[in-house]
Amino acid sequence: MNSISMDSMRCPCCGDVMEPKEELEISIMYRCKGCKLSDTRLKEKKQT
Repeated sequence: MNSISMDSMRCPCCGDVMEPKEELEISIMYRCKGCKLSDTRLKEKKQT
């Protein structure tokens, strides 16, 4: 069984691992290792 780190997620298209590729100001771009689909997710807000 493969473990997925907290910084990665599963691709909705093919089910392969999506890894973070670029960190933007308020979001992180992920790219699938299998089909190369990309997705952007908002970063979690840090409480101050």
